[in-house]
Amino acid sequence: MKKVLTAGIIALVIELIGMAVNYFYYQSNGWLLISHKGFGGEITIEHGFGLRVVHIYAMAPGESGSVTLSFSPISFITFFIILFVLVWIILFAAEKLKKK
Repeated sequence: MKKVLTAGIIALVIELIGMAVNYFYYQSNGWLLISHKGFGGEITIEHGFGLRVVHIYAMAPGESGSVTLSFSPISFITFFIILFVLVWIILFAAEKLKKK
């Protein structure tokens, strides 16, 4: 149980640090540094550490594009679960190696 709690806390800290890095990078550059990008006709969507950025590009003269940043609970939970599993595997492997 202690290993699960430790893995959860470490995963949450990593996720919050990743979210902060992405947020500050977005503020200075307009896109996320660490993210999964999806491309479509006139839209690009980025998901990373609980943040979502939607870029809509203008396709006709006189139109203007837009960029929006929002919190994405699904992205936050997905990244947390991935990080949790990775940290738990590392802690489990380190414990096994320590016993040998």
